[in-house]
Amino acid sequence: MQNRITFIKTLIVLIFMLLGMVFFSPDGVAEEKPRFLVIHLDAVSAADFYQFLEQGKIPNIERVFAGEGHIFEAMALFPGGTEVTVPRMKSGEGIDGEGPSGWGYFDYDYERMITKPEVALEYTTYVTRRARGNLINVLPVLEYTGALDMMNIPALLEQYQAVEFFWFATDFYGHYFGAERHLNSVQRFDRYFGRMVDQLDLEEINLILYVDHGMTFGESEILHYSARVEEIAEDYILGERYPNIYLKDEYMDKRGELAREIAEVQGIDLAFIQETSDRVVGYHSEARLIFTGKNDKIRYEYEGQDVFDYYELGYEGEYLDHDEWLKLTRSAEYPAVPPLIYPYFDNPRTGEIVAIINHPYIFANPLVFLLPVEWMEETFGFSLVMGKGSHAGLRHTDLLVPAMVRGPDVKHLYEREAMWLQDILPSIPELDFASHEPERERHSLRVGSNLNLDGVSVSAVYSPTYRLHLGLDRDPGVFRGWLEGDIFSTHSLRLWMGAGLIFDGSWDSPHWLLRPRVELNLGSLRLEWRFPITADGFNQQGTLSYHLRDGMRLEWNIYDGFGLSYSF
Repeated sequence: MQNRITFIKTLIVLIFMLLGMVFFSPDGVAEEKPRFLVIHLDAVSAADFYQFLEQGKIPNIERVFAGEGHIFEAMALFPGGTEVTVPRMKSGEGIDGEGPSGWGYFDYDYERMITKPEVALEYTTYVTRRARGNLINVLPVLEYTGALDMMNIPALLEQYQAVEFFWFATDFYGHYFGAERHLNSVQRFDRYFGRMVDQLDLEEINLILYVDHGMTFGESEILHYSARVEEIAEDYILGERYPNIYLKDEYMDKRGELAREIAEVQGIDLAFIQETSDRVVGYHSEARLIFTGKNDKIRYEYEGQDVFDYYELGYEGEYLDHDEWLKLTRSAEYPAVPPLIYPYFDNPRTGEIVAIINHPYIFANPLVFLLPVEWMEETFGFSLVMGKGSHAGLRHTDLLVPAMVRGPDVKHLYEREAMWLQDILPSIPELDFASHEPERERHSLRVGSNLNLDGVSVSAVYSPTYRLHLGLDRDPGVFRGWLEGDIFSTHSLRLWMGAGLIFDGSWDSPHWLLRPRVELNLGSLRLEWRFPITADGFNQQGTLSYHLRDGMRLEWNIYDGFGLSYSF
């Protein structure tokens, strides 16, 4: 009888808690706001992508965008790389705007070269918080964490106005393993993508899938680029990181002479300088190229050889804007080079000389001097010199990429055949990454017990704002109050740190409580593991739950029995 009375009291407490949450809590994200899923697929050229489509190798992408959606060609910025693309996708700025101009640059304030890890840390600030966990899926084995994240995206879209996801592994496989393994990674993404979209209502979701840059394959030769540049200009430079070469102030007047000499190096196709504020000059072993700017348009002239064959396409030396250049040259081997290079010199991080390396030449990795490269490649198929594929140059396979859209708020893009990559997201006014997160977490109520209805436990969790929980727990003889915050999140994993007080028998002598918690979401399944720390020591508590419907979850408290929870 006493157990039944305790159970009834518990239910009454829960009812009052529920009423309080309903009437005094802020609303979450308004349901009428359009929802967006933005997916970044790394390193697939438009040429390869369309071939995969024709061969039926990416059937899920094909079925999602065929008919109801649209696939077009997009022009990435030079140098083709994630560090250049990601910071500009949301701002819509060109390469002349703020942000990295490559994987390193010379910092004049500190008089040193900024390294690749430092640039990587900078560009990750442009990635939405929960998507930063995708950065670990770049390597083999770890790429499967991307599949776990994709399992939880449908649930996130119920809370978030915009969800961003990155699949990086295709870039690694392309560089180090070659075209076959690169395709395998694209197909693996396609399988996970198909499983994810099968859980979505595609009539309610706006879906954008874009590639950040291409990948060029073929037989390659190793180029010890840095060593060759230093042989020519060691006495004149402050530092270099492809494609930028930074000169000492007293040698600025030698930049044309040095660029001409660098362009003669086998494997370096071109070297550009900004001769005047409106004139960029490029040097080639067979030509001299001139880009002249006026009123946001650029004219291309050449002496010697028309390296890009633009005049054969019908170009007549007129000034063209960015879109006109893309429209005219998208079918060329080197599309839209003038608007890629001319504004590049307006980026404050660009060097005084900009070198261009086109495939088949590949950068040498310093590891080649320390390890048996040829034996490892023959044995494992792994190239330590990134010799299987590259995207360092200006070829269409480096920079012309696919972009796909589907949904009610992206239909204005259905008619596009080609556009600049960084213009896609800013063209969608309803897509607002600044306010994509919910106003709060879900509130929840929970009751648990063993099958005999003794030892009943209850808890109520209230969220005053996003990433913050206030909680009250009652176990037999113990009452706990606590506050916790989300300190790290991915699409599937969340780490919470909490602290509070415990009252166990006497309200006059509370004890302190630390409450770290790990939450792993895999679709309808959720695994939580709590690690309460008190003055008496360390403990652990696990809960495995399954989402039934409408916020209701069936729980197995791994050490304590079963429970039922409701979140809203």
